[in-house]
Amino acid sequence: MVLRLQNRLDELATLQTALDAFAEGQRLPPQATIETALLLEELFVNVVSHAFPDRLSHQITVSLERRGDWLEIECADDGVAFDPLTAPPADTESPLEERPIGGLGIHFIRHYSDDLAYRREQGRNILTIRKRLADAPSEEPWKS
Repeated sequence: MVLRLQNRLDELATLQTALDAFAEGQRLPPQATIETALLLEELFVNVVSHAFPDRLSHQITVSLERRGDWLEIECADDGVAFDPLTAPPADTESPLEERPIGGLGIHFIRHYSDDLAYRREQGRNILTIRKRLADAPSEEPWKS
């Protein structure tokens, strides 16, 4: 499934509806669906909020593909170059009032993913997220 969304927060509802339909059609485990919804929401909101300082209309492409017991998500945008894999880990130990603002979205994406890969290609950020579904074997089908 491939979605082409505008860089507007109201497109989040479209993304959630599409994920629900995909999860039902692919019979994704409920826990994997919940975790995927959370990481997609964080990812989409971060891209919309930070990638487009020009405030013009841009397209964000989100694809979902089930490969056996794995889910592969790819998010691509033509926003400001940003590799989330280089972001420092979020401070989850300090008291809330002492923590800096930000970083939790990337923390959730890392937490609910089994493999993350970033590349910048033809002026686009491309983040690939791989998530093992319940009881998946340890083989990684994308590496074959």
